[in-house]
Amino acid sequence: MIKTLREEADKNNIFIGAAVNTNLLDKDRDYTNLLKTEFNMVVPENAMKWHTLRPEKDVFDFVQADKLVSFAEENKMAVRGHTLVWGATMPDWFNKLSPGEMNKSLEEHINKVVGRYKGKIYAWDVVNEAFDDSGEYADSHLIKSVGPKYTEKSFRLAKKADPTARLFWNEWGADRINKRSDKFYKIVKTALLKNVPIEGVGFQMHTGLGWPKTTTPLPDIDSVRENFERFAKLGLEIHITEMDPQIEEAEGSFEEKLKKEARFYGDIMSMVLQIPQFKALLQWGVNDKYSWVSTWLTHKDDAPLMFDKDNKPKLAYYAVKKALGNNIKLHI
Repeated sequence: MIKTLREEADKNNIFIGAAVNTNLLDKDRDYTNLLKTEFNMVVPENAMKWHTLRPEKDVFDFVQADKLVSFAEENKMAVRGHTLVWGATMPDWFNKLSPGEMNKSLEEHINKVVGRYKGKIYAWDVVNEAFDDSGEYADSHLIKSVGPKYTEKSFRLAKKADPTARLFWNEWGADRINKRSDKFYKIVKTALLKNVPIEGVGFQMHTGLGWPKTTTPLPDIDSVRENFERFAKLGLEIHITEMDPQIEEAEGSFEEKLKKEARFYGDIMSMVLQIPQFKALLQWGVNDKYSWVSTWLTHKDDAPLMFDKDNKPKLAYYAVKKALGNNIKLHI
C-alpha cells in the first residue's frame, strides 16, 4: 500500500516539492525527516538568491547552496534552483553599478553559479517576478539600467552554462487570467519566436482564502486551467512553484478553514493532472511552523501548508493524495 506523498508523486511521474530553510537541516531532525520522506523535489528558500550567494561583488558563498544540493543527492531528490535574476532583490552593491558593469556581473554570476551545479539541478528559475500587477515590467535598478533585454540575456547564458537544466520563468500573481498573466504570456511567446531557451513557466500561487484582507484572492480553478493550458500549448513545462494559501483571515472556525484549504489543494491537484505538461507542485515551506507566512508575514495563526506545526499531515495533504489516485475517504 502506498503510504507517502512522495510515493504517490513517483507513481504519477511528477514532482511534489517543498521550499527548504537550509539552516534547519542541521537543527531540526523532524523537519529533515519529513522533507526526505514526503517530497521528491526541493527548492531553496534563500540559499541561492543573490544576497546569500554573493553578499559582495567579488565574494561568493556557496555553503548553504552546497548543503541543499548534497542533501538532495543523498536522498535522490530533484532540485529547483531559485533564482538567478530577481530585479527587486538584487544586493545594494549591484544596484550601484553602471549598466555595463551590471551586464558583466550578470554574466559572471550566471556562469559561476549555473556552472558550479551543472548536471545537478533539474530546473533553474532564471527570471523571477519580472512584472507588476498592471502587467508592466516591475520597477527596479536592473530595469532602469539594463532594460527588459536582461531576461533574454540571462536565459541564453544559463543554457550555455548548463545545457541539461530546464530553464524557467517564475511569476507571482500570474496563475490566473489577468493583466499580469496576459503580459507574461505575450512576452514568453515572443521570446520563444526568437529562440530564447525558455523551457518552462512557474506559477507561484501565493494566495489567500481571506480576500480582500489577504494580498491575492483565491483564483477560480477554471481561470487557472485556461491560463496553464495556453502556456502548455507553447510547449512549455508547467510548475506550481510556491503554493501556500493563507487561511488566517478566512471566515469560519479553524476546522472549517482547514476544509476550505483542503478543497483548494485537492481541486488544484486534480486540475493540473489533466495537463500533460504539468510536472511539479511545490509548497513554499515544509510545515506551518516555519512557513514565511507565519514568520516573515507574522500571521501567527495561519496554516498554509500540507503539514501542521508538529509535522502532522493536514486535510490538504490527504486531498492531494486522493487527487493523485489514493483511495482515501474524505469529508471536506
